[in-house]
Amino acid sequence: NSADSLDSASNMTFQTGSKVYALHGQTGLKKWEFATGGQVGASPAIGVDGAVYVLSDDGKVYALEGQTGDKRWEFASRFGFFGSVALGADGTVYARGGDFKLYALDGQTGVKKWSVMPAITDLSSMAIGADGTVYVGAGNGKLYAMDGQSGTLKWSFTTGGRVYGDPAVGADGTVYLGSEDHKVYAVDGQTGEKRWDFVTGDSIWASLTLGPDGTLYVGGNDLKTYAIHTESTGLAASSWPMAGQNFRHTGRKEAVHSAPSRLSIQFNAETMKLGASMNLSVGKSYQFQSSSDLSEWTPVGEAFVAQFVQGVQEFDVDTTVRYFRLVEVP
Repeated sequence: NSADSLDSASNMTFQTGSKVYALHGQTGLKKWEFATGGQVGASPAIGVDGAVYVLSDDGKVYALEGQTGDKRWEFASRFGFFGSVALGADGTVYARGGDFKLYALDGQTGVKKWSVMPAITDLSSMAIGADGTVYVGAGNGKLYAMDGQSGTLKWSFTTGGRVYGDPAVGADGTVYLGSEDHKVYAVDGQTGEKRWDFVTGDSIWASLTLGPDGTLYVGGNDLKTYAIHTESTGLAASSWPMAGQNFRHTGRKEAVHSAPSRLSIQFNAETMKLGASMNLSVGKSYQFQSSSDLSEWTPVGEAFVAQFVQGVQEFDVDTTVRYFRLVEVP
């Protein structure tokens, strides 16, 4: 049996053998069942519209109607599919194939958008960043970052061992992953540069879980569970930031809402600079402005497009400036 998934009404969807079952969340009564042509070993994923997506050993990805269990579409590959799917903000279904390719399928029709082979090796399941970047680990010890719309490779990061578990993406864009080299890594989601690593007592095969306070939970092959402090304040505001989609691991994609804009200014006595931390709406343009009397405002630096829901920026101290603000610009 695999793990379970919950829809918005707390109805449970799970699979055992070759079948997918949906149970009423209040009574436990069976709502429907759907038979695939092979063993089903991974948890279903549930879209915003209630559609259920599942992989089977018969070499197919299935999309089922959440209320009835009727088949919406199927997509077949003679090499099959493995693990669980991840769901993009636009409904794209991402699945890893037995041919070492990552597939992107239209969530409504099942039509293939693209497929790409990052390397001739097994892939882990995926996590998705706030900007739609798809992060996937591989048996060659690398983490790949790919454009979710085109499959184009953005960057790759090399660890010292195979990467089996799903990555997790933090609210600040940091990507966390475990490796067979006994380490947990924090990688910049935009550049692929290593931020830090943490050494455990054995290989890391399990998927990582990032808590709402930014604590990273890691299960190691040394039979220990590690809780690691991070600078991320929870998960990225994306459609699939880690295994199971959310802290409860319901496997249900939620509608992504950007955080409201908020600006906090603090003075750093060591650097003699002002530090600005902010909540932003991804994809919108912003400009910092300063004023000495609240009547005239002067731009500070260049306008920028928010890539993440949170950001930090430093400014040199200007003794004539008393006020700062962050405004949205066209």
